[in-house]
Formats: sequence, structure tokens, C-alpha cells
Amino acid sequence: MIIEIDLESSTPIYEQLIWEIKKGVANKKINSGQEMPSIRELAGDLGINLHTVNKAYKLLEDEGILLRRRNRFVVNEVENFKENGSWREVMDDLLYKIIINEKLLGLSEDDFSALYQENLKKIENKMEDE
Repeated sequence: MIIEIDLESSTPIYEQLIWEIKKGVANKKINSGQEMPSIRELAGDLGINLHTVNKAYKLLEDEGILLRRRNRFVVNEVENFKENGSWREVMDDLLYKIIINEKLLGLSEDDFSALYQENLKKIENKMEDE
């Protein structure tokens, strides 16, 4: 599992870690049922604080993406975390922020749709390359 963290980024490390794990699950580099590295192990590998990894794992557990099994975390089945009601709150929050920015910039629905399509292609191409 390859996780890239940019220590110089303005995005908090725990958020980067969350998105890296989500990306890994989305592109099937991290599989359902797969055991994640321990908090201490991943923190050591990435050279980050173990509380940062713990926070990321806990938030992913709250979303239903990770399950706690004793002292370890495993990736939940996609169907199971889709059934978890919190995904709706996460998506609503993300969309709210996107729409606020869309309105702030005065983008039309066509502009927004084009931007969405461009980014979708970028993500799909990047996932294929990985």
C-alpha cells in the first residue's frame, strides 16, 4: 500500500491520510477485508505522529470505511459502508462547500459540469496509472 503525505501541504496530515486511504479503496489498491497497518506501524512508516494516524483511522471508522477488530483496523465491504447513513452527511458537507465556492466564483451549471468532467477524467487517468 502506497500512501503519499505532503508534509509541506496546507491540508492537515490526517485529512491527507484519509483521502489516500479512500483513494486506495476506490482504485482497489486496498481491498475489502484487508487489514490496515497498525497505528504505530503506519505512523513510523510515514514519519508522522501516531495520534494523527489514530485520528484518521477513527474518522474512517465513523464513516464505516474501516472496522475495528480487536486492536487492528480492517477495510469494510463497500456495500456495508454504503449502507452506513453517515456517508450521506459526508457527501452533503462536501457538496455544500463545493456549491458555496461555485456561487462565490459565479460559475454556471455548465461551467461546473465541465469542471466536474475534467476532474473525473484526471482522477480516472491517475488511478489507471497507479
